[in-house]
Amino acid sequence: MRQIITEGKAGKRSIYYLNELDEAGLSISKQAFDSRIEVSVNNGSSTIFIEDKDGHIRQKPFEYLNDIRRGKPLTSRLLMANAIQLMYNYCDIKHLNPESMSMAQVSDMINFMLGLGVEAEPGCSVTFRSPKTVNAYLGSIRTYLSEMGMDKSGFVLAQPISTISVIERDRLSRVPRIKTAVTVKTDPKRNREVPKHIRPHEMKEMVKLMRDAGDIQSLLICNLQYGYGLRSGEVLGITREDLVIEKYHNETCYYVILRNRVSDHTFQYCKNLLHPLSIDEYTMGFYKDSYWKIDIGEKLYNELIQYYTDSRDTRKIAGSFHCKNRDKLAEDKLSAILSNTRADSTEGGLNYYLFVGDNGKVLSGQTWNNHLTKYYLAVGIEPDKGCRYANCSHRLRHGFAMWHAQYRKEPLSLLELMKLMRHASPDSTAVYYTPLPEDQVKLHEEYAAEMRELIPEF
Repeated sequence: MRQIITEGKAGKRSIYYLNELDEAGLSISKQAFDSRIEVSVNNGSSTIFIEDKDGHIRQKPFEYLNDIRRGKPLTSRLLMANAIQLMYNYCDIKHLNPESMSMAQVSDMINFMLGLGVEAEPGCSVTFRSPKTVNAYLGSIRTYLSEMGMDKSGFVLAQPISTISVIERDRLSRVPRIKTAVTVKTDPKRNREVPKHIRPHEMKEMVKLMRDAGDIQSLLICNLQYGYGLRSGEVLGITREDLVIEKYHNETCYYVILRNRVSDHTFQYCKNLLHPLSIDEYTMGFYKDSYWKIDIGEKLYNELIQYYTDSRDTRKIAGSFHCKNRDKLAEDKLSAILSNTRADSTEGGLNYYLFVGDNGKVLSGQTWNNHLTKYYLAVGIEPDKGCRYANCSHRLRHGFAMWHAQYRKEPLSLLELMKLMRHASPDSTAVYYTPLPEDQVKLHEEYAAEMRELIPEF
């Protein structure tokens, strides 16, 4: 009897289909399993729940994620939760015990995590993961089993993946027939191409569309991301008190401060900065020292302050409604904004997140990406689908880097750009100095012309 497992998504739930086939490849039985990860926030503390297929909370993962790993950032804990959930789901479907898995069973699980050797259920696509993601998951699983005092000997095989051996089986036979070696490159320094980015003329076209539409919010966010290289989370997490003016001798400087707060959503996190666990940490030195200070200039500072003021002004809000009771609707929306955009204050006063969605809540990363996609399509940019590494908003930051590395009249050096990008290593910045595709074509054509002139036979 042959088993085929398919993994897919339905909203926040992971769906697993187990098909059992007879010798002729016909389905004997079919079962569906689903599970989900829930995050509960109470008084600024996040609790992660992993459910089994019956909707019950898995107790060991609960203890591990919320007690042993409580001091880790929520994003790290969620990565661990995804890895642990995937392991338990696979073991449930296969009727295995994680502590007694053989090397062969672990190898099969790795292939399953990668999306190899699985078949798509009608109406459901197979979930594929990169070797980098699977390696991160395996590391989390080994750490979980070790720190919980569980046997992890079966995962000795689960070392970083460079070559994956896949055994292909004929549906009509249990006997392995073909062994295929699939080589997967995991070194990010190899075969690196220029990141997908917004080119200057494309940004100019989008700015015109935003201005014509009166879309001030999009203009400001693009200015911060494309003009100053901010990440999406860094922009969406900005609050009113993060816009500051400082005096240096006779000079006035205008800054936006980037930092993490307990009240932040995951889409508002600042990368490589401390994630406080309690508001009590706001007064401590190690939190106060964990921030980025971005010089944004007087013009953008004033525009951000004006946007903040207008977005909380009932008269301005009423102007977006075209009906008789627009004043009442404006008051209701302002009430929703003040209620839903409240942020922790590191200074002890009232504080609110800067950017607001149409629903009166904090502007989310997904909403911003969806909105930005419309402008991309309007100027002929085709956004990727299902590729997180090339998501819409991050192309703006890549565009900022490419401007300074290649498009401007006097490009910056690698170390200068590394500082602007706030990268920890020049390796992350070097990719922006890769020749553009059109430059590569031009160089090749020039080389080929010279070669043909020298050697006509070529």
